[in-house]
Amino acid sequence: MKKVDPEFIKVIRNAKKNEKLVFFLGAGVSMAQGYPDWNGYVRHLIEYWKYNLASINDGESNQVGWVKKLDWLEQQENITNARKIDILHYLIEENSTAKIKDTDKDYLLQYEQEWFEKAVPVTKNNSILHSLVSLNGSYITTNYDLEIEKSVAGFGYDEINSLEKAKVGRFAVGNGPYVIHLHGTPKAGFESFINSAADYSNLYYKQSSSHYEGVNEFIRGKVIVFIGSSLQEDEILSNLDLKEAHAYALMKGYGDDLSNQMIEDYYKNKKNIEIIWYGDTYDELPTYLSRVVDEVIVQYRRNSRMEEGILE
Repeated sequence: MKKVDPEFIKVIRNAKKNEKLVFFLGAGVSMAQGYPDWNGYVRHLIEYWKYNLASINDGESNQVGWVKKLDWLEQQENITNARKIDILHYLIEENSTAKIKDTDKDYLLQYEQEWFEKAVPVTKNNSILHSLVSLNGSYITTNYDLEIEKSVAGFGYDEINSLEKAKVGRFAVGNGPYVIHLHGTPKAGFESFINSAADYSNLYYKQSSSHYEGVNEFIRGKVIVFIGSSLQEDEILSNLDLKEAHAYALMKGYGDDLSNQMIEDYYKNKKNIEIIWYGDTYDELPTYLSRVVDEVIVQYRRNSRMEEGILE
């Protein structure tokens, strides 16, 4: 595990003090609690609909070849996961009764509503989130689950400004932390949920500038810390304006100093992101974060007492 950088501690402490701290959380944070990765999510989604079509068809499930069709879809390695979801939605709609077709499309999120909202994850407590909530920051995430909200609420906040994709850019006035879901949540409904190829195309090729205006306004002048993200989501990074923010990313090392230096230089010079190396394996991240938070809290309290002493 790497030593905690004292300058990084100072930056986080000052951002906490000035209420300008934002954490960008990727899939790794949710996977730490047992939520599936992208491949696992799509596989579970297809498996769910193999045997639950009857739940939206008045109990009728005698669709000819239904399971065989979804078996075929699941096995196709040359079709992207996002495109598989497009095809799955098409097949569900084509094999649904007229009654369900006349409603909105929220029924297509039946699996997501059960899994990301109601299901209890394998690990109830998320050690990463448990560390972060004491820093009183806000959050931006592409994750669909509501574990951030649960952790923040568990810390004692009465007000949480949870914003899905449809609400981004229309920030409510309030004292609670913001949790911005860039790709929506099942709770917000089908129109705000981004998971299929068509959704990504619509968001990142047709609406990206307008969608990210509010996000970029929100992060301007703030300290952004990327956690649990490999920084490989080019659509997101290309739309985030980090020139007027101070961005950092916690990343595990590549095994040698030369590789680490190349990655560090690339993100600093091309993406305006400074890399903070926390260790060589992802398992070291929770412990490293815990140490960072402990040191920030100690310095924050020490400085607060000093300021109070000066004021007295």
